[in-house]
Amino acid sequence: MTPLLLRTMRTETRQSMEMLYCAKWNIPKAAKNAGLTDKEMKITFNEYCQFHPPIYNKDGSVAE
Repeated sequence: MTPLLLRTMRTETRQSMEMLYCAKWNIPKAAKNAGLTDKEMKITFNEYCQFHPPIYNKDGSVAE
C-alpha cells in the first residue's frame, strides 16, 4: 500500500523532495520551488525520509 503522502504529492513538491534527498538543493530553494515555507518543507521532508531507504552507506559508497 502506498502511503498517502506519496499519492497526493504535487509534482513541484516531489521534485523538491528528490533534490533535497540527493543533497542537490537546500531547504530554502526546495521550499520556494514547492510553494511551502521552510518549516513546512522541513516537516514534509522528514516524513518523506521515513518512507525512503538511504541511497548512500556511512562510508560514502552508493547503497545497493
